[in-house]
Amino acid sequence: MSRRGVILALDIGTTGFKLGLFNREAELIEMTNCFYPINAYDGDKADSDPEKWWTGFLDCRKRMKSSLEDVEVMPMGVTTPGAMILDREGNPLTPAVLFMDRRSPKQAQEIRDKIGEERLLSETANLPVPGGCTASTILWWRDNLPEVYKSGHVFAHTNTFFGARLTGKFGMDASTGSLTA
Repeated sequence: MSRRGVILALDIGTTGFKLGLFNREAELIEMTNCFYPINAYDGDKADSDPEKWWTGFLDCRKRMKSSLEDVEVMPMGVTTPGAMILDREGNPLTPAVLFMDRRSPKQAQEIRDKIGEERLLSETANLPVPGGCTASTILWWRDNLPEVYKSGHVFAHTNTFFGARLTGKFGMDASTGSLTA
């Protein structure tokens, strides 16, 4: 049986990483996983170390018994937003701020005050909330980590980080990008 066109699926979750190898008929060939911690501190912060995600990917890949030679497609599902600042090489300058983080209520309110709730709802179908809106996290970095904010190359989400590591290019899909506002 030919193994051409196999799919290596990545699931970068909030607390764990799964790597699955599937044939063209979407039948599971092999799966492996690993776990990593959430950093919860100061009563309102929740983030994760993107390097632990990457190490999880590498560890899972090493544990796979199947050859990855015939992989043609690598879809990924990711914890979102997982907002971070990356340098020009795609290295994280901040931890990835997770959806349950609440460090930026002041910045979320600043966005609502400047743009207006009615306009935000009509244009984005969303209101900025801490942890769920990357714009408020970006403003928090501006206010609390100004040097990192200024020195960063890209404001990114989980999929941007992984895409940069895998391809050397920065990008983001529309569904993840929609969490910015």
